[in-house]
Amino acid sequence: CTHRQRHHRPHPPRLRRLNQYPIINKQSPILLRFLLQPPPLDPAASLSALENPMAGALVVFEGRVRARHEGRDVDHLAYESFPAMAEAEGERIASEAITQFGLLDARIIHLVGSAAIGEPAVWVGVSAEHRQQAFLAAAWIMDTIKERLPVWKKETFADGTSEWVGTGCNPRDSVNQSRYHEPLSPITDDL
Repeated sequence: CTHRQRHHRPHPPRLRRLNQYPIINKQSPILLRFLLQPPPLDPAASLSALENPMAGALVVFEGRVRARHEGRDVDHLAYESFPAMAEAEGERIASEAITQFGLLDARIIHLVGSAAIGEPAVWVGVSAEHRQQAFLAAAWIMDTIKERLPVWKKETFADGTSEWVGTGCNPRDSVNQSRYHEPLSPITDDL
């Protein structure tokens, strides 16, 4: 063993490339509640993780790239992220939703990379004993992702121009938290 080998310290970890995002947390056999994925999104493992015999409701939301934004034709979107921050905040959002809405589980997948019109960019799944809490939680998660998650969206329009949107700098991006505590229209949990 040479002096250099005995005192060698590993280099700090580098940022992971997009195709290296884990599906399974290596410290625990539990599936991560939040994932960043390059296209195409694959929610199969997250959907499977929501299965629970106590669940009377499973709500899934898939946000897709739309063809128009504020009256302009969209060509495609590109999402960028700071992975360590996004993963930590995404896990926090899922955990908060579980606590706040009494969910059995919550899973979130967000795209990083480019997406064409009609392709999914975000996936949210929640399981709960009753549907009202599941619907409210899924809506809260989506709005909270838009407000807090460090993922940035660049919209490229058909005319070749582009702009960054939904970066949390716009006051319209703020989440109205009170609406998640109001009952939905006359819904009962007996269906």
